Amino acid sequence: MKQVLTMTMNPCIDRTIYFSQFKAGATNYVDNIMEEAAGKGINVAVGLAHIHVPVKAIGFVYEENAKCLFEKLEKEQVSYDFVKLPGRMRVNQKLFDTSTREMTECNERGCPVNQEEVERLLELLKKELQQAAILVLSGSVPPGVDADIYARMIC
Repeated sequence: MKQVLTMTMNPCIDRTIYFSQFKAGATNYVDNIMEEAAGKGINVAVGLAHIHVPVKAIGFVYEENAKCLFEKLEKEQVSYDFVKLPGRMRVNQKLFDTSTREMTECNERGCPVNQEEVERLLELLKKELQQAAILVLSGSVPPGVDADIYARMIC
């Protein structure tokens, strides 16, 4: 059976910090903290797995903290194949005020990627597309990746 293929070029760890009431420029006390591996394509893959759609996640992953991403995908029963790169996944801080239900996001840009690494990802994509019925391209791209990369992937 053909599957959905999701691309995550700039995976992250979302660190959500919860406050009863957040005030910028003041001392705030944290109620709770939640951390999880994420990225737009990762989130789509997990959502599809929850409704029993065959799915595979591909993209870049960074050696220093790849384990948390792999553990999440295995727990959620999402198959995956990533181009491993040196460095660490970016960490996005999300400040959530539970009284107003307002979220403030502070997102890192990610580790730089070179052209050779992009070519390795394009080769992986070409291989994986043979088993795919649908390709989901979403999310930000890391520094060093041309802005037209998604257009290149669909041509």
